[in-house]
Parts: sequence; structure tokens; C-alpha cells
Amino acid sequence: MAFVENVYRERKHDAKFDQFQASAHNTLSSLLRSSSVRYTSDELQDMQYACKQEIITPMYYAVEANENAMSTVKAVMADILSASVRDIERQTGNIQVLGAYFRKTLRLQTKRIFQEEQPLRYLITSSYKDANWDVPEQFQ
Repeated sequence: MAFVENVYRERKHDAKFDQFQASAHNTLSSLLRSSSVRYTSDELQDMQYACKQEIITPMYYAVEANENAMSTVKAVMADILSASVRDIERQTGNIQVLGAYFRKTLRLQTKRIFQEEQPLRYLITSSYKDANWDVPEQFQ
């Protein structure tokens, strides 16, 4: 809970976070528009919220002070979103609740991609440990 409180307190005054989040949401919207996935505006909001909770906030605050890592995070985040949208396209007929499926897919894709991105994964987990925060499961 302390992590959430810290992030919320810091988040209130963070224009860079807002830009980072807007960039991720634009990437997600663009990927969805160019896909065959059908979704409502409520489902898009659910997916954006899942994206914020699963990758935007945890990744941003772990590397915000490191400009080199930030550019890598943006590229990795785009890969995660792209892989997640492709997965949703393949499963379209089988999805009951799009937002929940997207969240699950984001977690799986994040874990998969971070297996290949060991240095970034190490940096993120170290940042969490240095701040005495629990490392989110998808980065372990």
C-alpha cells in the first residue's frame, strides 16, 4: 500500500509522467485502430487503466531518473502493447471481458519480454528494492 500512496503523492505534480502515459495510450489506441479488434469506448478505458496499472506506472517510477533507461522502457512498452494486441486479435471470438483479458495478456507479455530484457529488468527490480517497495510480479 505504501507504494500506491507514494506513487499517488508523486504523481500529482509530474508532467513527465503525464507525457509518458499519453504516449503509451496513443500507442495502444493506434495499435487497436489498426487491428481487427472490436471494442467500445468503455473497453478502451478499461484497457488504458490496465495498461497504466500493469506497465506505465511501475515502469515509469522505476526508471524516471535514468534517461537512457527511459528510452529503452518506451521501446519495450511498445513491444509489450503490440504483442498484447496481436494476442487479443488471435483470441477475438473467445474473449468474454476484453479489459480483464487485456490485463492478463499484458502481464504475460511483460513477463515474456522481460525474459529477453535482463538488464532493464534488473534495473527495474533494483529500483524497487532500493526504495523498499515490493517488486511487481511481472518484473521478477
